Amino acid sequence: MLENMKEIINRIENGIGTQSDFKALASAVELKQITLATGDRAVSFGGDVSDVVIVTGDNNIVIKGASAEVIKQVVYKIEQLPALLEERLLSVISRFPVDTSAVLVTEHQAELNHAKDLITGYNYRQALEYLEKLKLRIWDNTQPIVKYRLLANIGITKLNLHQYLDAGKYLIQALHYNSEDENALYFAAVGHLLLGQPNKSEQLINKLLKINPTNESAYALLIQIYPDEDIEIIINKVPEAYRNSARVAGALGNIAKHKLDFVQAEKWLQIAIDNDTEKFIEIKADLGTLLLESFSTDSLLIYTQQLDDLDKNKIQKAIRLLTEAWNQVANTDFGKLCSGWVFNRGIAKRILGLWEEAISDVDIALQIEPVNPVFLKEKSLLLHSYKGDNSQAINLLKEIQGAKEVPEAPLLLANILALTKNYNQAKELITNFIHQNPEQPLLEWAYKILVQIYIDTKDVPNGIQVYNLIQDKEIKTVNDLINLALLAKFIDDKNDTLKFLQEARDKTDVSTPAQWVLELANAFSSIGEYAESANLYEKIVNTCLDTRLNYTLIELYYNSGQFRKALNLCQFLYEKYGASQFVCHMLSVIQENIGNLPEAKIICNEYLQFSPDDLQMKIRLALINYRIGALDELDNFLNLPIDINNLSFELGLQIIYLYGLRGFKEKYFETLYQLRKKFFNQGKAHFNYFVAFIERETNSNSLLEHTEVRANSAVCLQGQYGTPSWFILVDDDNAEVNQDEINLKDFLAQKLLGKVIGDEVTLKEDYITKDTRKIIDIKSKYVYAFQKSLELLESRFPDTPGLSTVKIDINESQDQLPKSIQNVLDKSSDSFLELEKLYKQRRLPIGVFAKLAQRDVLSVWGGLISKEDLGIHCCIGTAEERNHANSLLVTKPIRLVIDIVSILTLHGLDAADVVVNAFGKLGIAQSTIDILQKALKDHRINESKQSAFFGKEGNKYFIHETAPEAVKSFADYLEKMISWIKTNCEILPCTAALDVGRDERFELQELIGASFSDTILIASEPGNLLYSDDWILRQIAKAKFDIDGVWTQLVLMHCRTANVLEKDNYNEMVIKLVLSNYHYTSIDAHVLIEAAKKSDWLVKRPFTNLLNLLRNRSVSLLILNEQIDRMSLNSIITVTVDFLYELWREQKIQQISNERRDSLVVEMLNAIVHGRQNRNYTLRKLIAEVQQKFYFLPFDERQIIQLINAWKVINIV
Repeated sequence: MLENMKEIINRIENGIGTQSDFKALASAVELKQITLATGDRAVSFGGDVSDVVIVTGDNNIVIKGASAEVIKQVVYKIEQLPALLEERLLSVISRFPVDTSAVLVTEHQAELNHAKDLITGYNYRQALEYLEKLKLRIWDNTQPIVKYRLLANIGITKLNLHQYLDAGKYLIQALHYNSEDENALYFAAVGHLLLGQPNKSEQLINKLLKINPTNESAYALLIQIYPDEDIEIIINKVPEAYRNSARVAGALGNIAKHKLDFVQAEKWLQIAIDNDTEKFIEIKADLGTLLLESFSTDSLLIYTQQLDDLDKNKIQKAIRLLTEAWNQVANTDFGKLCSGWVFNRGIAKRILGLWEEAISDVDIALQIEPVNPVFLKEKSLLLHSYKGDNSQAINLLKEIQGAKEVPEAPLLLANILALTKNYNQAKELITNFIHQNPEQPLLEWAYKILVQIYIDTKDVPNGIQVYNLIQDKEIKTVNDLINLALLAKFIDDKNDTLKFLQEARDKTDVSTPAQWVLELANAFSSIGEYAESANLYEKIVNTCLDTRLNYTLIELYYNSGQFRKALNLCQFLYEKYGASQFVCHMLSVIQENIGNLPEAKIICNEYLQFSPDDLQMKIRLALINYRIGALDELDNFLNLPIDINNLSFELGLQIIYLYGLRGFKEKYFETLYQLRKKFFNQGKAHFNYFVAFIERETNSNSLLEHTEVRANSAVCLQGQYGTPSWFILVDDDNAEVNQDEINLKDFLAQKLLGKVIGDEVTLKEDYITKDTRKIIDIKSKYVYAFQKSLELLESRFPDTPGLSTVKIDINESQDQLPKSIQNVLDKSSDSFLELEKLYKQRRLPIGVFAKLAQRDVLSVWGGLISKEDLGIHCCIGTAEERNHANSLLVTKPIRLVIDIVSILTLHGLDAADVVVNAFGKLGIAQSTIDILQKALKDHRINESKQSAFFGKEGNKYFIHETAPEAVKSFADYLEKMISWIKTNCEILPCTAALDVGRDERFELQELIGASFSDTILIASEPGNLLYSDDWILRQIAKAKFDIDGVWTQLVLMHCRTANVLEKDNYNEMVIKLVLSNYHYTSIDAHVLIEAAKKSDWLVKRPFTNLLNLLRNRSVSLLILNEQIDRMSLNSIITVTVDFLYELWREQKIQQISNERRDSLVVEMLNAIVHGRQNRNYTLRKLIAEVQQKFYFLPFDERQIIQLINAWKVINIV
């Protein structure tokens, strides 16, 4: 063995080592049969050494130290030597003339020319076989020049067949037969370089250049001799005049590529192609391969494949170059040595997403090299990623386990095994791999897969074991921390999950692999930390490209409440790349969320021009059309046939909702039935069927009432024995027997059609038996499905979200509500009383009241205005409050942004047109209109039937019934209101919401409701002013966004001042506000006189209602200090005196009796002293004001003071 190894090392040192020699030496080192081979002609066996020196001719690889890791690297370098030689030399060596001499022996010229044709046709194996036979035949009897040409051409052929050492020997030997020829010198120089003898090669090149200083091939070879020198030094070895030749530029390009200087390499290879007059196909292949390899240094680009136009153009250029090169050699012997060209082309196509073409190219490469591990790996990944053929991918990966070219093969196989739930195999593979102590990146990848396997298989013990193992590491990588976070989440340690992810985030920098950054971002997203995830995505996503990564970033922006960023990015991609489904979907969602429905509609329509069959987008557009009132367009869509099989459950519910809104009764029930049928095994299908059936239009009897058997009937048959059986007759070839369906063509269905209850049908009759059954019930299949779903919800799906049941004891007294219902009403009543208490304390805005009471805003508003102790808190009633609010209306042009409460208020007062005349169109949120449209829909559904609900007032239970006429009347009222809004209001998008954080907006919507939230945000924009009669809402707006607001009475005052509203009309409107319990409505003498007039000058409504405003208890609880209280008293005294003045004046005009006049005054006095501590002070102040006011009316003054004093005697002791 010793002598044999010495010979091997000697051959390698002298540059004539074969591939077998290299492998033998590598194996000996790996098996530790030898420790080193040195270049000083000495070989040591056994023992440790300080240097490991492997000598290959003049190329010494020196590695300090002799550890196991070092030896592995030595072995690797030994194995790579042939490839390095090929990379450095092939591109240049193969580019020389085949004709080596013009002097030929005539008799052999034709034979040698034939060999030349084979070589130039890339048929190297045929050429070699032909030349070797020719050499055997003519060698002994031919002249030196023929021998030279034979040897040179054999060398050239072997070189192109990658038989480098043999090629080198032949090219050197050829020089002996033509020693002064420059081509012979060139070939010999190539030969010495192939044998690793650069010094001898350089000597011959210098000799050649003395003969011919213009020989470009010589210069090209010269710069290959010392490839490790600085590129500028190498360039300077070539006279400037020859640097741009195809041969020299090509050599410089390959030297730069060897140095990983891709910019210089591309430059020189392109120069070579531009100046190539000899059609060197290898240059094109070199440049094509280089363009692909230039991406290999960009880990971000490799992993994320974010290709901009320049990148795509570069890859397309690589494909073109590789195609041009490959097409020249595809069917030749040389082509069999160039499988890498077509393989690389396949890689390029895969990067561009040309999956089928990529697979085709890899298959071509595999036909040439069927066991190439790199090719097999690529094919397996294509099968897995694109074809989804995991079985075949697994088989291919199993073939390359242990191949050194693809050390990651076990990880790829384990990953696919895990994805296909072959967890045990995957686990075993990963565990064995980890025990082999792989390099760190592969080791971390292995743990990543193992952690995911433990999580997927819920293997807590092993998960904790790995968790502790990683925790014990002194220095943790980003990947370690991600694994710890995933495991912490797995074992439900939320605090540690976030802590580890934050630590990982803090460790990331520009050197962190893109894959780790993405995994970290996705880990943040998985625990709802969308903003953190978005920040990481921003580091690696090229937002100028239309990629899946960009789409994910948009989703993260949206989910984290960064709506402005999401919208801007969507709009950029939309304008640059057109109407993609995702971008248009997100644009529409964002525009809908801010109430900009016209823009959302434009986006949907533009998308549908390019993708007219996208049902999801069509339904989105239909919903938008409903909300904006484009009902003709909506109906046109609803009239089209829609295949329920193409709908998800959610889309199915949406189309059913639209059918119901527009009265498509048959489609409503049939789609509802088919959706239930499709998702029959899911509780949500039955729950939503139940709800939708309850909410149906009442005038659907023709579809629901079946008196005889027909299509869509459910028939119950009773035999002589056994339980009844139900059959549903459907015109459907896919009738579900498990759901009691039978096709209309079925023999039983044919027997049943046209029958009525009581009829009999014979199912079977023979000489032994006769099976006759009686029809005992017939109903619509929709009714049957409703009843069946109700039964299934109770028995099979009792935990369905949204479902609650109340059981009633049928034995309870029929004279009172069942106890179970009473219990429900008790809880509801108690909760409602608590809400009323909070509302009275001014702690709840109306929107919150409605939310907590689980009622709509309209019904809550109606309930509040009907109760004097509740009412609407529209202001606190101070002069300062009014003065400030009035200044907002008069200081600059403003647009009033109105909420739902004030819309209802204006229409209740018949003041809507007056306000629009004064201020122009009102701004309104789309979500406010949505509330009204929903209310309209609900009332239209119930307008033709008696409706009732249970309630509790005090200790009494009651049933409140509403006549159909009342429901219809209110529906008509709402319809007119919505129509008025469309004409007199401007629907404003809530663009301010784009800059409000997701959590902040969500909290605001949860607090006060979406409609009120949107109104506030719209009002926060410049030039807008909040118009709301909900004082607490205005306080929230002030506290959160520093925006002021106004309310209806103040707006009407402004209209009165601007002469847009007549005094009498104003007075009537104020009286209505008081009667509707709007606290604290300001009144004056004129309003009181108007109220007295409407009361026929008697002490009754509405006069008494207004007097209540003068009672001390009506002063806002917020007016606490004495100074403000006195200001209120002064105001009340002023109003009282003015009222007395107007009353005495009206008496003279209207002929009011003294009795009625005095009764009004007495009631007035009762009101102004009510609840006051010092009544005498109040009356003295009143008398003083009367004396001043009636100074010129002494008779009237005396009457009034006498009346006051008389009241004082009776009421003040």
